Amino acid sequence: MTTRERYDRLYSKAVPFGKRPESIVRHILRFKESGRTLDLGAGQGRNSLLLAEHGFEVTAVDVSRIGIERINQEASRRGLSIKTKIADIRTARLSKSYDIVLMLFVLHHLRYTEARLLLDKVKRRTAESGLHIIAVFTQAGDFYQSNPRSSH
Repeated sequence: MTTRERYDRLYSKAVPFGKRPESIVRHILRFKESGRTLDLGAGQGRNSLLLAEHGFEVTAVDVSRIGIERINQEASRRGLSIKTKIADIRTARLSKSYDIVLMLFVLHHLRYTEARLLLDKVKRRTAESGLHIIAVFTQAGDFYQSNPRSSH
């Protein structure tokens, strides 16, 4: 089963990561009042929706068609504008400069070299004084302990 299939299945049945944005994303509002935001691995959009509610111009990218549909539905329900794109974050084309780039709990899906290439690509597309918000699982954490065969 591919990552896309796994997340399409997961998102079609539940809201697995909750609706509440990550606390680190809520803290962005202390440092930035507006700006162009890229949410890579946006899932069902809880972080994108928060920033859009505060006036940020948000582009949400996820491999899951179901996740992107959920973002579009909720943004529409709330009267928010979020640009969405179904794409693999490794190959997603980035054509703009971003003030904020979110990569929350997605890098573990990539091999080390893929993650480095993505970080380099994102760095080139980040505005001067822009922010990268990255959260990852560590090998000492629960993700790797419950997935001991993970090679990423």
